[in-house]
Amino acid sequence: MYHEHVLHIDPIAVSEEARGYGIGKLLLSKLEQVARNKQITKINLEVVDTNPSAQKLYERFGYMLKKELKSGPFTAKAGFKKVIFMQKCLASTHSSIKSE
Repeated sequence: MYHEHVLHIDPIAVSEEARGYGIGKLLLSKLEQVARNKQITKINLEVVDTNPSAQKLYERFGYMLKKELKSGPFTAKAGFKKVIFMQKCLASTHSSIKSE
């Protein structure tokens, strides 16, 4: 179910009072740094449809939409209608030598 070269983040949260100060960007940058140091090649995360600002942040960081899951009665009671699954492929930290 889990692959050793994939980091799954669930969830990232910044309190409302602390938003707008770059904390989300800092968290993503540090997570990506840790992933690269551990030779992890992909990062997966989820965001709910009621948090479009977080989704935009992830997109600015290069995360791509992988799928959307429409939710059922449980998540409707939690206040959202769908979960958006996103993924980023990290560039290899090893440089390759091209032959000419």
